[in-house]
Order: sequence, then structure tokens, then C-alpha cells
Amino acid sequence: MKQLLVLSFILLSFAVLSSDFSGSKNFTQVVIDIPNLTTVDAKKNLEMEFTNLKGISSCDVTTLNRTITLRYDDSKVNKQVIDRVLLKWGCPPAKYTFNKFIK
Repeated sequence: MKQLLVLSFILLSFAVLSSDFSGSKNFTQVVIDIPNLTTVDAKKNLEMEFTNLKGISSCDVTTLNRTITLRYDDSKVNKQVIDRVLLKWGCPPAKYTFNKFIK
């Protein structure tokens, strides 16, 4: 009986620890300065494109500050993917500010 209790405790501990590690993901938040982000059409196109990308959890595009703020999963999105979208819509980036988060 005592062995069964010890085995149950070990299995339960393993299950709890493995669920904590498997659920952790690295996220990055990036703020991109885009000097020629001035039109509402560009804003809508960029929001739609970034929102539809797998791995992007949030997207905020502002023409007032001429910035895009993205929060994304590092394992699914990288800087090259972001650059392709920006260049597709004629919005070359001037500056990137990255912040890494570990969840």
C-alpha cells in the first residue's frame, strides 16, 4: 500500500511538472516605427495581414504614431516574416524595438 502511495505521488508530481513546462512559450513584443504609415488603407491592410498570420496574438497599428505593435510566438513568427508583410504593403520599417517574454 505504501509503495502504491509513493508511486501515485511520483506520477502526480511528474504530470504537474510536465504540464507546466509544455505550456510555457516564449513570446516577443515588437514595436516597429514606420515613417510612411500614414493612410487608413495601409493600416487596415497591415492589421488584416498580421492578424491572419499564425503565431501573432495581438496587432495594434496606429497612423498617429506611425507604429505597429505586435505580440507573437517566437516559434512561429520571426523578423523576416514581419519584414515581408511590411514590404508587401509598401511600409519599410525604420526601427524595431523587441521585448522578449517568457510565459
